[in-house]
Amino acid sequence: MTAPVKLAGSPADKEAVADAIYRFGLSLDTRDAELFDSCFTDDGGIELLGERATGKQQLRDLCYGRVADLDTTHLISNFRINIEGSKATLTAIAYAQHFGKGKGMVEGSKFLLTGSVYRAELAKDTADDIWRIKDLVIDLHWSDGDFAVMQDK
Repeated sequence: MTAPVKLAGSPADKEAVADAIYRFGLSLDTRDAELFDSCFTDDGGIELLGERATGKQQLRDLCYGRVADLDTTHLISNFRINIEGSKATLTAIAYAQHFGKGKGMVEGSKFLLTGSVYRAELAKDTADDIWRIKDLVIDLHWSDGDFAVMQDK
């Protein structure tokens, strides 16, 4: 997925597209499965650390099930969004801080901080006038801390 130099779409439409990614991060941080499901098309997919999931149950297994039980904060910024009709592409930068469940406020807890580039294709669901992720690639660029945190539930 590459983003064009000149982007199309109004600021309001771009904010509506970005909301799908905001919902994604917030759903993990607040353990909100309904919000997580709202982010994706029925056949939506994620690629993360060499693993691929397609469809809502696999998405929950790969991503939501592994992350939502942890103490996390996802910060997503630097959006570039291109809209063509009812389809959009998006890139963004994400920082995600992870601690074991209940350990985020415990001094000295092991942690995992990651920096990623998100690349997404989205589609507008005309039934409820909401943008949903069709495909999300989370390209991890760096990490600091301990990946074992991902098992601390």
